[in-house]
Amino acid sequence: MHAEFWETRWQNREIGFHYDNVNPLLQKYFNQVNIPANGSIFVPLCGKTGDMTWLHEQGFQVTGVELSQLAIQEYFQQRGVKPHVTQYGAFTEYSMPNMRLLQGDYFALPKPLMGPVDLVYDRASMIALPVPMRENYVEQLKKHCKGATLLLLTYSFQIDPERGPPFSINEEQVKEVYPQAEVLYNEASPDERFAERGGREHVFLIKL
Repeated sequence: MHAEFWETRWQNREIGFHYDNVNPLLQKYFNQVNIPANGSIFVPLCGKTGDMTWLHEQGFQVTGVELSQLAIQEYFQQRGVKPHVTQYGAFTEYSMPNMRLLQGDYFALPKPLMGPVDLVYDRASMIALPVPMRENYVEQLKKHCKGATLLLLTYSFQIDPERGPPFSINEEQVKEVYPQAEVLYNEASPDERFAERGGREHVFLIKL
């Protein structure tokens, strides 16, 4: 799961993980997240998800980090926005008012470039990574976003749980790294691609 893997997926349009529409579980459970009005939300491995647009429209300041330059460029192009572009070392920032997308390697992202974080929203980050990378991902998140709230969405599979991405992450596995995780949702997935593998969807609320 190195950089070339994800760059190739985007270039070849192998992006079944991407959804243009807002995730209904985000909309359903966001009211249980207690963050300040105009608070700051961090979206790791953000791709070009429409969830960021919904969060931005609620009046929050959104920062995403994404390896693929193509994904970020398409995000703004599809919204008819020409972003301001600034270079910060190995990272390129594409921005508009209250929205910053940082193009570069999440695992090398310095905390000062992230800025303050009230909420981390993870729909497709943790499940995108195999175990060794997942451990580093969680460690980085805990270090840079200490004190923030995490709204985490995962899938788990009864059939071929080791096959991915997306990788199966169930409640037990989440609580191994986030013992304080509160379960908000645990139901069979309505997505046919996941249902055939015995897929379930999970939503967790976590204090980092």
